[in-house]
Amino acid sequence: MAQDTNWSAPKNPMELAMKYPACVGAGGNVTDEMVAVNAHFQFGDPQGIGAAFKPTFGMGLWLCTFLHTIAVEIYLALTPVEGERLRRISYHKQLAAGLPNPGSAGTTVQRWGDAGEWQVPRKKVGGEVEGEER
Repeated sequence: MAQDTNWSAPKNPMELAMKYPACVGAGGNVTDEMVAVNAHFQFGDPQGIGAAFKPTFGMGLWLCTFLHTIAVEIYLALTPVEGERLRRISYHKQLAAGLPNPGSAGTTVQRWGDAGEWQVPRKKVGGEVEGEER
């Protein structure tokens, strides 16, 4: 829209009218018309630089979210001991918060691939949690 360029629009309305004629209506006022802006990285043309960045930000956001999600899942799959440690920490935090079903509060999947269903850690006679190493 023509008003999107107001932050960097030339101070002289005639310069704006020459550069983007569709932006200026009768009487010299800026209109709400959509205007094609040449996307490039030429110094001194902030509208072109802004137009060059605008379409890539949305795609970059989705790509980064996807890659980070996949990277975390791969990390947890390659480090099962660390995944179990984080799962236990999560269980204890859910237990301390008083959630109705700690360990299965719907914050993570119960199974991943061919792994068995996660079981709540049980205490041994010495007070040590089963499976933990000192």
